[in-house]
Amino acid sequence: MHAAIRCAFFALNDVMASTDEKGGVQTWQGSLRDTPRVLEEMSSAVRKAGSAALALQRTELSRTEKAGHHDIVTEGDLVSQRIAMGSLAKMLPGLPFAAEESDEQAVIPGIPQARINPQGLVEAEAYLALDPIDGTTNFACGGPDWGVAAAVVQRDTGPTHGVIYLPGKDLVVEAARGHGCRVNGELIQLKKGQVLKECLVAAEIGKFVPDDRLQRLLGLVHHSMGVRNLFSSTGNTADVLSGVHGAWVHLKGGSVWDFAAGSLAVEEAGGFACDLQGKPLKWDKLHMEVVLAANEEIAKDVVNVLNIKA
Repeated sequence: MHAAIRCAFFALNDVMASTDEKGGVQTWQGSLRDTPRVLEEMSSAVRKAGSAALALQRTELSRTEKAGHHDIVTEGDLVSQRIAMGSLAKMLPGLPFAAEESDEQAVIPGIPQARINPQGLVEAEAYLALDPIDGTTNFACGGPDWGVAAAVVQRDTGPTHGVIYLPGKDLVVEAARGHGCRVNGELIQLKKGQVLKECLVAAEIGKFVPDDRLQRLLGLVHHSMGVRNLFSSTGNTADVLSGVHGAWVHLKGGSVWDFAAGSLAVEEAGGFACDLQGKPLKWDKLHMEVVLAANEEIAKDVVNVLNIKA
């Protein structure tokens, strides 16, 4: 591991609570009142994490299988999570994390973790969803379509602040509820009037997608301009925001950290987010199935073509 990354990795063991101007303990609720500052500091945190991971991507990476060779964790995932978690915990003291990696090398002692009950429901009223490397397969294979994503989520109402950083493309997405979405500082507004037949659609296609859903995907091929697979929620979200994709759909479902920042960004840019039945997303569940689209009409058409029952 590079010396600079090693220092950052271990320096975060001692995470101190933030203080306000009067020297008192500052809560995460108080920190969220200043939206520009929140987004700036969240962006700084994910950029540090992503930059460290990018440096590691250029070396001989160690990797471990979690659920077979299609599901892996790398040294980059662990380093990225520890750096991002340490920075974000200082900024939002006391806010529990729902983060992808549970390895002891990725979790900092003393930082609260959101409790998930046996039914897969998040018990915390609010939490920070963190994906240290979304698109680990791309990352491990040396590709650019991977990113770091973080979002503050209210269990009952959804994400309020979110950031995505794609180091391989030097792309930063920032969004806050009621404050719009920016990509590299530029305010984004998705084009109106697009329809499914005029769009490219992105879809998660892989070993864990059930065969019947892969068959249903053929319908999208016929009703759109084509279907692409990036293997990256953050990469697909960025392509929806840029107008390359009219929609993207996660056929096997993922976790809150895969979608929280991206769904907020797309909605704040004027797009639409729903589940595979066209219903609003529920943020009290760890597992989610998601459609993100440039507008509601495209999202509903994707849902109708797939016709996947709950």
